[in-house]
Amino acid sequence: MARLSKQAFEEIYKALGPGLQAENALDPVRRALVSKDPHLCKRAGKAIEELGLTGLEDQILEAYDALFGKADPGCLAKVALAQALDFMDCEEPAPFLRGVTHVQQEGPGPTNDAGAGLRIRCGLALVRLRRPDVLVFMADLLADPVPRVRAGAAGALAYHGDEAGAALLRLKLNLGDAETEVQLEVLKAYLDLDNERGLLAAESMLLSPKGSDEDVVMALGESRLPGAFPLLQKWTQTAIGERSVNLAVLALLTLRTTESLAYVQELANGNEEMLARVAKQLFEEIIGPIES
Repeated sequence: MARLSKQAFEEIYKALGPGLQAENALDPVRRALVSKDPHLCKRAGKAIEELGLTGLEDQILEAYDALFGKADPGCLAKVALAQALDFMDCEEPAPFLRGVTHVQQEGPGPTNDAGAGLRIRCGLALVRLRRPDVLVFMADLLADPVPRVRAGAAGALAYHGDEAGAALLRLKLNLGDAETEVQLEVLKAYLDLDNERGLLAAESMLLSPKGSDEDVVMALGESRLPGAFPLLQKWTQTAIGERSVNLAVLALLTLRTTESLAYVQELANGNEEMLARVAKQLFEEIIGPIES
């Protein structure tokens, strides 16, 4: 296909800008996809998702495939089209299988792997498709060199909801991760998939000299599991310093169980000055007026 003229490019680019409405979007979106220009395809992909456009799967697949042979700075166009396909509940696994392993090194000197976002996006799509081999891809993503891909894989396993994925998360927890954010996401996903063993793992991590207590405490709070309360209560009772006390109370309030909220009110009405002050302040900021 002949390269777009500057005028045609600008015309399509402008048409896909702010204010685009569904009723007049199909023509510029189709033209953008046919052009296979990365900048236009990125805008087209976003428009398809935001406006809920349908009937474009063949054109998206063709443009997506062509983008692997073009310069696509940041891999943004491929991500936008993969997301559009996933949004449209595309049942064809090929584009996601291609994207889940895509590496795109960019930049002089120390390079940046711009393909990380596409690997995450395609991993989530494969989870939606419930492929029998999806855990194989999740295992690869949990070991990905890019931290946000590893964290994204943990979230994808939780979304998948299959208890078989819990074994992968347990293995990752035991191996550990250099990035505490990744370890936190893995623990959160494990708590979601296997409540009982997840709580035992969290308790073990709180007792371990390695890792970050703070990450574990917040994961317990975000789990919303009733069984997390005794662990958070115990940690609160041993918290030293205002930072730790703030974190403990915040986790208890995030847990939102009857027991955890009652315990924070008890702390607010207690005799320990710092605990009472922090508990009262955070309870009123997050929940509302506290009973005296």
